[in-house]
Amino acid sequence: MTIQRDIQHFSSRCVGWIAQRQHPKWLIQGMIRWFATTYSIDLNEANNPISSYKSLGEFFTRSIRSDCRPISTTPVVSPTDGVVIATGYVDNGTILQVKGRPYSVAELLGDSAAGYQTYATIYLSPRDCHRIFSPIDGTINRLKLIKGCLYPVRMKQLETIPHLYCRNERLITFFDTEDGHKLALVAVGALNVGSMSTPYDVSDLPLNVVPGQWIKTFHLGSTVVVLDSRRLQLPETGPIQYGAPLFR
Repeated sequence: MTIQRDIQHFSSRCVGWIAQRQHPKWLIQGMIRWFATTYSIDLNEANNPISSYKSLGEFFTRSIRSDCRPISTTPVVSPTDGVVIATGYVDNGTILQVKGRPYSVAELLGDSAAGYQTYATIYLSPRDCHRIFSPIDGTINRLKLIKGCLYPVRMKQLETIPHLYCRNERLITFFDTEDGHKLALVAVGALNVGSMSTPYDVSDLPLNVVPGQWIKTFHLGSTVVVLDSRRLQLPETGPIQYGAPLFR
């Protein structure tokens, strides 16, 4: 396990190094344009022209024009672009990785699972905006980094590796609302996605946030699990954009 984890992290560091290269400019621009074409990225949504990005990593974490992502007034909005691949209600402290693959919320959070009722899992593909935004109006009280492996999170692995999200490295954001509800947002790392960051410092906590406020970034991409303490209406599985209704 240790050797496998070391290989995963080394591979991710290599990909991260390539993604941050800024020279030669002609090659970097060619890589960015190839990436945008290959993954059919809508460049009209980006805040900046493609020629302004200095590295593939900078393009990957690009900001999106606010008029392209209206923020819903539902209780919980999607924190990311991506695809909802699993959603449901917590059952005896467990939720589903995929159908027939339950795992422990307490193990995922490295914390108490008490009180969480509703969940959704969103997978981010290479074409998606890889910034993560606040899903609620509330306060970020705590961040928690859990070290771990970096298994791929594609469907094949989800169907064959039990407790995959609990094995992978993850950065967890814990929210509270004024009316006493709580929410946990788990950013799960994956192969070639060993880096996650926040646009604020931990010393800024507690931090008041509003829906659609940028709170975290995947430096190459993976999966987000959202857990809410309320029993809310579930979303349909399928594509979703940040700011769209998640739980109603």
